Amino acid sequence: MAQLAVVILSLFGQMERTYVSECAAHARIVAESKGKRAGWPCVVDPDKLCYVEHVCADGF
Repeated sequence: MAQLAVVILSLFGQMERTYVSECAAHARIVAESKGKRAGWPCVVDPDKLCYVEHVCADGF
């Protein structure tokens, strides 16, 4: 009987995990359709990135 309870609890856990991943995928699609960037914000300053590209192109 205890094994049945464990199986049912793991089933509910897997269902919730699937539901959360589907909701996250839907939220990403909606955000991208509105022209917003999904995910973590970019932490690299565009000016610094341009400088690094310039330095790398010159060969250090």
